[in-house]
Amino acid sequence: EHVEPFYIPMNSILKTMQFIRECRRIEAQLPTEGSALIEEAERLAQRFKNYKLPVNVVTGGIDQAVETFTRLNTTGRPVSVDQMVSALTYKEGTHSFHLETKIDEILESLETYAYEGISRRTIFRSIVAALKLDVYKTNWSKMRKEIGPDVSLVVASCEASLIEAVKFLIQTVGVMNGKLVPYEHQLIVLSEFFRNCKNPCEADLEKLKKWFLHTSYSGWFAGASDTQVNSALAKTRNYAARLDDEPFYTASENVVTSFPTRFNARSARVRIFVLFLKSLGCRDFVSGSVLPVDDFLRDDGTKALKKVSKTASSAIGNRILIGAHANETDIENQIKALDFSHAESRYILQSHCIDERALEYLRRGNLDSFAEHRSKILAWEESQFLLKFGIESDFDILEGSDFDDSEMLF
Repeated sequence: EHVEPFYIPMNSILKTMQFIRECRRIEAQLPTEGSALIEEAERLAQRFKNYKLPVNVVTGGIDQAVETFTRLNTTGRPVSVDQMVSALTYKEGTHSFHLETKIDEILESLETYAYEGISRRTIFRSIVAALKLDVYKTNWSKMRKEIGPDVSLVVASCEASLIEAVKFLIQTVGVMNGKLVPYEHQLIVLSEFFRNCKNPCEADLEKLKKWFLHTSYSGWFAGASDTQVNSALAKTRNYAARLDDEPFYTASENVVTSFPTRFNARSARVRIFVLFLKSLGCRDFVSGSVLPVDDFLRDDGTKALKKVSKTASSAIGNRILIGAHANETDIENQIKALDFSHAESRYILQSHCIDERALEYLRRGNLDSFAEHRSKILAWEESQFLLKFGIESDFDILEGSDFDDSEMLF
């Protein structure tokens, strides 16, 4: 690789002899402008040598050290909490338990289920919950003492329970990808249940599914305090031990957060909305066959929701569950080619919550009206879907609109 002669390696700036050699090289290779370049190099070297690094000496225990480092390390190399604990407990030359490595292994094992995308923090907090410590305000000194032969067994049981929790989310609830779980604490609570209940019955799984839907649609974890989350974990342990008849519920279990009028892949409300879309039995616009939406969501997550039109608004009604590799231009044209008066075409359109009016808007090029109208249909259909689980929606999106639910023929 060719390097211009007026470049100087950064590692030569602070080393006197190397700097002198570089200056001689520049002077030999560039006799005309060499002197000026060397003067500039000297000024550069002085700026580095004279730079003062601020140092604050902090005294205190491990808890304070971890807290201080976590707060200050905002722009350097990201260091997760589990890596911090591993660093505090690492002993060179021994075969002691290494938490960071174990979490790497757990994430690798979850990759089989398309759940490798969940955060290290979630895994760490699941382990902290398994140790029956506060998942928010961990006593680092106590944690440091806990890391040893006993905790390795706890972490192993936690790995097994996390896998069981993931299997439950996939097989019973239908959440095919870790990035579609609305709240990380849902996985932590489920892990605690399966860690404490090795042989759940069908009734348990149904109650847990209902719990998951209620907490997802109400957004309970978004506003839960530290105390409430830890109470939920305690309640879950009691339910797993048959000391309580129901898993953790809240007084606001029937309160549904507003319908997601805009598409935002990071929104918990959009993630749980995807679960409803799955239930529609979405069909291919050309062949009419039922699409493998489970495969789409497992492989692509929210990227499986493609735009009907590139030029339409960001309304949720402009998104179709059809797979990440679908061409958006083809989607729009394929929909326009369907005829709502024909039974087969109508079944295809209805599987995506597209009615005759929405189709007409799309054909006329009135894309924002198409997206807005379809959003209302989606909101209505989702509200009917939720009634199956005892969840009532106030259906705010329809207020002040000309939408009539009597039009819903599907």
